[in-house]
Amino acid sequence: IIPLTSHAIEGMEENDSSGSLFLVGDPKQSLYRWRGADPEVFKTIIKKKSPFYVEPQVQVLKDNHRSSEKIIEFNNNFFSFVKENIQLKETQETFFSFEQNQIKESTGIVSISFLENSSKENYYKTLTCENVLEIILKKREEKVNLSDIAILLRSNDECGLISTFLLENNINITSEEMLSIESSEEVVFLINLLKFKKDFNSKRLKLETLKFLSSFEKQLSTHDYIEINLDQHIDLIFKNHLKLSLFRLDCIFSFRPASIHYLAMF
Repeated sequence: IIPLTSHAIEGMEENDSSGSLFLVGDPKQSLYRWRGADPEVFKTIIKKKSPFYVEPQVQVLKDNHRSSEKIIEFNNNFFSFVKENIQLKETQETFFSFEQNQIKESTGIVSISFLENSSKENYYKTLTCENVLEIILKKREEKVNLSDIAILLRSNDECGLISTFLLENNINITSEEMLSIESSEEVVFLINLLKFKKDFNSKRLKLETLKFLSSFEKQLSTHDYIEINLDQHIDLIFKNHLKLSLFRLDCIFSFRPASIHYLAMF
């Protein structure tokens, strides 16, 4: 990117003035490395170092026009604590300028919860889901609309986990993950049924279909269910297990509550 940026900065405009590059951000924000962010880029600029012949001009913005009072107060105290207690060169450079002034009049609130550590499988995920649900239910008792609640997560997998859990507990949600209908097992199953219309001998489609149907099997494991039925004709599987013909798809399935939104969009 340096050659492209260099061309823009070092080129001459029609009025014989040099080009410019406008950057907004700081090392602290870059720590999360979203979209390839690198704290070292801003640290270099702050030190007045640049791969270009133009010396950078740094302006520190002290006023925060977006966040509420308690959020700014928490950030100032937290990063002050980090800077004082972690005596590393990288830390001092990253948090060289973190204090902000409150402009917005609303007070806001900051609350931090800690979960107990456990070696139990999926303990953290389960407890996280339950805590999120508890917070939402508490806010609803306080007459807060669901449309005014936002949940931020680190990964798409976590978004899917929380979304499914909330839907199963009758909390309507909207998320980018929910808009991806291909992530729904029920939708994929219905698509496979349509594909069977063209190729009912496909073993791959049969395998995927059996894997889905095995979730409704109470007595057999997924592996045993697939092994027993893999060699059967797909239409026979539907007649024996779902009491319908593949070529007359008029059956009503009892899908998971969380799948209703996917199916409605499909």
